[in-house]
Amino acid sequence: MSHVVDQYFELRKQLATLRSEFKRAEHEITAQLDEIESRLLLGMEATGQDVLVSPLGQVKRVETVRFRCDDWESFSGWILDNRAAYQPGRDSSNNVSMRPAVSEIHVGNDLDENVWHFDVSDSGTLTVAGFKSPNTRAEIYESVAHAWVESPAHLVDAMDEVQPLAWAVNEIYSEVRSEVESERDSASNDAMASDERVEALTDRLDAMPEEPDEGAREWLLALTTDEFERLVVPVIENWFTGKPNWNYEDDYIPRSATSQGAALEFFESMDGDELDLLGVEIIEGDYPGSTYYAAELRGDVDAANKVAIKASIPVRFRNARGKV
Repeated sequence: MSHVVDQYFELRKQLATLRSEFKRAEHEITAQLDEIESRLLLGMEATGQDVLVSPLGQVKRVETVRFRCDDWESFSGWILDNRAAYQPGRDSSNNVSMRPAVSEIHVGNDLDENVWHFDVSDSGTLTVAGFKSPNTRAEIYESVAHAWVESPAHLVDAMDEVQPLAWAVNEIYSEVRSEVESERDSASNDAMASDERVEALTDRLDAMPEEPDEGAREWLLALTTDEFERLVVPVIENWFTGKPNWNYEDDYIPRSATSQGAALEFFESMDGDELDLLGVEIIEGDYPGSTYYAAELRGDVDAANKVAIKASIPVRFRNARGKV
């Protein structure tokens, strides 16, 4: 039986190793979660946002104020002597002080176990409750808002992903080309200018097609680091910190940047049977040529909430002017 004993201790050793590896991995992941929660908290406080959403879930910033008593024995006696109700924050006697604890901010899933809340307009259009739309292009086009500055090539990649950014670069290109053209014309009319200078400016202008879509990318890639940082970087940095021009950029702004679009993306990812149960319909244009894309609740808010609770679907609805 000695081999059975050996097997037993070998398995215990393996189990101890697995537990150790799990604890180490758990510690590393917990540390990463703590770091991410801190970044979320700082970002949400800085922008005044209380809710962040993604297709995977919803994160809320909640401020919790706790009260504590310095001397519960005296406080309990005071309640009995004065037949008083417990009122947090109120001085009870000279021996007892109630003071608010330091406010804490908790970042985590929705208070109702990651339940998503949606406002329902009079027409049934669904929007994410508590959603705060981004104010700057850096927030809207966050996927390209930082890497572009590394080099002209990185900026070209960002332009391919975000059309409005390409328009901004095209404007820079057109301005530079206009300056070269003006300089060439001035040199041509200047008797003191050498033929070599006029020829050089003409060659430079010929290398820059008049249409930005035909020449901006090639011009950008040919820039030196100094030219890129001097001519392009300041302008594009300012572009990212500015507000979008909704009249021109609306078709290119990600749906998730608006409360209606975020709601649409959420319900588009939901199972069709669940949509039918809730009475939610996906609208992709309510008439030919329409740009109206939304998720709509076709039925009653209370009825939809009862169905969601019964079917354990993590959504709740409320009238836009009221609550669930």
